[in-house]
Amino acid sequence: MAPICKNPVGLGANLVRTIIVVVINYVILSPIVSQSNMDVYNHFIMLLNRIIDSPRKLLFIVVSLFVSLSFISGVPFIYSDGYCYYHIARSIHDHSSFVSPYQPEYFDYKGHVIEEYRGNHATVCSPGTGMILYPGITISKLLFNEGTIYDDYFKAFNGHSFTDGLSVLVTANVFAIATIILLYKLLREGGFSHRVALISTAGGYLSSYAFWYVFLQPSYTHTYELFMVTLSTFFFQRYTLSKKKKHALFAGLAIGFAFMIRPLAVVPGGLFILILLYKRNFKATLLLILGTVPSGLLWMLYNFVSYGNLISSGYREIRGEHFTLSEFNAHNVLLSAERGWLIYSPLFFIAVAGLLILVKRKHFFGLAGLAFVLITAIFYGFWPAWNGGGSYGSRFLIMLLPFAVFGVASFIKWRPKEMPAKILLLIIILTTSWSLVIAGLYRITPEYKIGNKIGGYVITDFLTYNFDRINTSTSLKQLADSIVADFSGGNSIAGILIGLSDPVLRIDERDSTETKIRFLLPPIYHSELPEHIDLIIYDDFEQKIFYGKLFNPTDQDSFTILCPDICTQSGNLTFEEIPDRQLALSKLTHKGFFLSDTNRYHLFYVRSGNIQMHGRPIYLKNDEPNYIINIPSDAVQ
Repeated sequence: MAPICKNPVGLGANLVRTIIVVVINYVILSPIVSQSNMDVYNHFIMLLNRIIDSPRKLLFIVVSLFVSLSFISGVPFIYSDGYCYYHIARSIHDHSSFVSPYQPEYFDYKGHVIEEYRGNHATVCSPGTGMILYPGITISKLLFNEGTIYDDYFKAFNGHSFTDGLSVLVTANVFAIATIILLYKLLREGGFSHRVALISTAGGYLSSYAFWYVFLQPSYTHTYELFMVTLSTFFFQRYTLSKKKKHALFAGLAIGFAFMIRPLAVVPGGLFILILLYKRNFKATLLLILGTVPSGLLWMLYNFVSYGNLISSGYREIRGEHFTLSEFNAHNVLLSAERGWLIYSPLFFIAVAGLLILVKRKHFFGLAGLAFVLITAIFYGFWPAWNGGGSYGSRFLIMLLPFAVFGVASFIKWRPKEMPAKILLLIIILTTSWSLVIAGLYRITPEYKIGNKIGGYVITDFLTYNFDRINTSTSLKQLADSIVADFSGGNSIAGILIGLSDPVLRIDERDSTETKIRFLLPPIYHSELPEHIDLIIYDDFEQKIFYGKLFNPTDQDSFTILCPDICTQSGNLTFEEIPDRQLALSKLTHKGFFLSDTNRYHLFYVRSGNIQMHGRPIYLKNDEPNYIINIPSDAVQ
């Protein structure tokens, strides 16, 4: 007896498609699109199709979106690893060198990435990104180069001028837009239709979290390494299509610069060389290799100037960090809820499937793309911070995007016959939306409030924290206030202009006979200041603890705290000794600083409202939750 259904998969797909059509037409559209306004609806659809089918109009929309988002959410400040590259750019500008011969003014803001080494102040990072940022920094210095960290608000707040931060944000936007154009052209020249290239590029870029490294962390490497890897892939494909040797040379130049940004970005170049050798294209192989030579020489020069060795790593030389062969986390890099590439960006399951299709069709992108994924996952699987620390998505794998979008496009073009195009489009939309939701939650979920350590959070931490916020809010105003209070990732240009910037207390130790605190308000500020600010000073020599209050500070006020010993009275600032002998000050509610040349005094700022404080910070390890003051019982009082 013949089976009732010869193709149950096809029947299931048709049933799902029918249900979707019925829901869209009769549940969603019917109440909205009545006969009276059907003409308006049809006109809208026709206009939308015209925009979609016009690359120039789409480019205009993309540029407009980037400009708008840069204003609304773009952060013109440099944080954390970004100071690596800013320091290189500033050293080139200020000293015509990769290092600074003396401690730069922004040293207190540098985090863990700048150290005094061999008589100079060097960074632990590769030089490529700093070289890209250098032209913008140079223009910034021509426009504005006034003030210090003690009297200019923006320098006091984050160590650099507003124009420096703006130049970095503009640079990131230029490279990001160029990358999107290259990704689209890569697919079009690879034989894909306009709409397939459009869907794959948009879905891939939005799923990769790359845009947050344009707007929130524009000084990080990811925007620039992605551009260079995409550029090299674009030119390599052009060589395979045209056989013009110059394209092989251009691919080598791009991959060489990518290596200077992130050394592992050289992997596609190695894969391209293997492909050329397999096809016995020896001249093109030689040209591609020659293209990498200028960047390779420049990279060795940087290492020699910075660390005294031609081939070296700043993380190993300065910080003693290295890969740990005893730990293997390649599977976590790809599949962990703690920043796993395929979990945070499920669209790339389709990308991997598409690359497998390309392998079957004997297309070089298939094997090269899969090899790049595996090599990157294995490489960073041996790195202690395999999850990228406090990062957006799986940041180490962002540079895989040119191969990922090619995989997505390939799956769309050669999808299984049982999968209707509309179902596949719906899956692409849903998986991309998943990544966008997580990206949005980053902006309203402070990392220090979730997870068990820096970078130790998982997706459910984001969801649980925000569901709890909704459940505990008794009104929309309370919910909105909670979201505003938790806004993270840095203040945007729009936020600065509407007065959302934080006031700053800046420690001033320029005078050896006294130490002061200077109070600076942002140029635009509308909020009320707290009635007083609480401070704690620990005298490590006398083994004493003092509690202080600063009342009603105004813009550009200065208060003396050491003269040279603790000043118990300085204007609206008072200190008095307290009998406490042990204190555990949480780093969530306090921030610690060293005072005096000998670091005899430790100043602790009790976080108050949105006021920030800056000076020479006391650093705690990731697993240290508190600043500890413990006066021995036999200490003389």
